[in-house]
Amino acid sequence: MAKSKSRGNYEVGYGKPPKTSQFKKGQSGNSKGRPKGHNNFKTDLTEALNARVIINENGKRKSITSQRAAILRLREKALKGDARSLDRLLELARIYNSDEVSADVTETLAPSDQAILENFKDRLLSRRPDGDSPPQDMKKKDDKDE
Repeated sequence: MAKSKSRGNYEVGYGKPPKTSQFKKGQSGNSKGRPKGHNNFKTDLTEALNARVIINENGKRKSITSQRAAILRLREKALKGDARSLDRLLELARIYNSDEVSADVTETLAPSDQAILENFKDRLLSRRPDGDSPPQDMKKKDDKDE
C-alpha cells in the first residue's frame, strides 16, 4: 500500500495531493488556454496549399495555387524519369480517379448481375429507418420457424 500521511482532516496519498499543491478555486493548470486565433495544422495546410505562386509557363508568368504547382512539379519529375515521382503520381491518379473506374465497372456487369444488385438495393431501401421492420423475405422465413 502507498504511504499516506494524515494532515488534519485530509489524507494525502495516491490521487490525493497535498492541499498546498492543488489548484486554487477558480484557477486551473492552463489558465491562459489555447491562444485565440491560433490555427490548427489543417487550417495552416489549407492556407499554404491555397497560397498563390507565380510560375513561368512557356515564357509567360502565370499565377497558380501552391497545390497546383506541386502537382505540376511532380508531373515534371515523373516525366523526366524519377521513379519515386512516377510512383507517387500513379498512386494519386489511382486514388482520385477511382470514381470514374467504378462507374465503368457497373456498366460492364451482366444484366443478371445488375438485376441482383438492384434487388439488393431495393430490399435495403425498403427497410424503415428505425429498423423495426425487417425486409419482406425475412418475415417469410420467421413465419416458417414458428
